[in-house]
Amino acid sequence: MKTRSSDHSIQNGYASRRWQCLACVGLAVTLTACDVLNGVRRSAKLDALPDLACVEAAIRDTPPIETVTRTTAQSGKAITITGVKPAGDVYNFIFKGSEESNVFGVVQFATNWRGYVEFSNYDYRINTKPPQSEIDATRPVMQNIEKALHNRCGIDTLAPGVTEYCHGIECKSLEQSSQVTVRPGGN
Repeated sequence: MKTRSSDHSIQNGYASRRWQCLACVGLAVTLTACDVLNGVRRSAKLDALPDLACVEAAIRDTPPIETVTRTTAQSGKAITITGVKPAGDVYNFIFKGSEESNVFGVVQFATNWRGYVEFSNYDYRINTKPPQSEIDATRPVMQNIEKALHNRCGIDTLAPGVTEYCHGIECKSLEQSSQVTVRPGGN
């Protein structure tokens, strides 16, 4: 038979464990806080990886771009219900205009185990915002790069359109000769 004081200590033990659990959850949430990406990203799915030499030349020849730096990396392996999938390859083309032009961005092609290539054209910052003047100068250049990739490198998927995500910045209307879907606040 339990006494009143033993019931009280059992209740205090449960309350203490409850607070410990809440503290652990709070600490876990704090430690796993996400970085916020701000800027613009234009993306599309491609059936195949284009000729990367053609991509670099098309970007380099797009005014007012002055420099293009190409990097290659591997993405992480994907863990799925059916097992671990192989890492993909990521090809980045970092482009810059003159300092006065305020143009900066990255064209990226990422292969994956699903069999398609993800095209991205972006100007993002982590936990800060790119200057609005840079966004305003770079977005039309991004669109011109996409047109050059379509016309010179045969990337047909870019002709019907790309999806544009704007987060933490303003994406003003562009004169568009290609179809673009604008979605605010995406990653």
